[in-house]
Amino acid sequence: MVVPYPLILLVGVVALMFAGGAPITFGGLPPSIVFGALQDGQVRKALFSADSASLQQRLKEMEVDKQVDDYYSDRINDSRDRELYTDQIFYNYTGYHNEELEETNSGNLIWNDK
Repeated sequence: MVVPYPLILLVGVVALMFAGGAPITFGGLPPSIVFGALQDGQVRKALFSADSASLQQRLKEMEVDKQVDDYYSDRINDSRDRELYTDQIFYNYTGYHNEELEETNSGNLIWNDK
């Protein structure tokens, strides 16, 4: 049996990540939070139908944003920086951002300090 080169590469990268102690995330979201959210039927339905408003609403109801904030609390000490970072992650997936933030031309969020 011949194992495809990309599979070997993928297994190697994952092994190095575990061996190196680097935190593993999916687009900035820890696997435990991703898999926990995907167990919810409403999340799956919104995700697979590309309904970003419903997805964002359901994730808020499930307080996933607080789980992500807790995950990064020991990595990003400043609460304002941490909020911006976590909001960027959710914006990347849902297209939603709160009114205190605005999108730059490059798609990054910044604080709207007006």
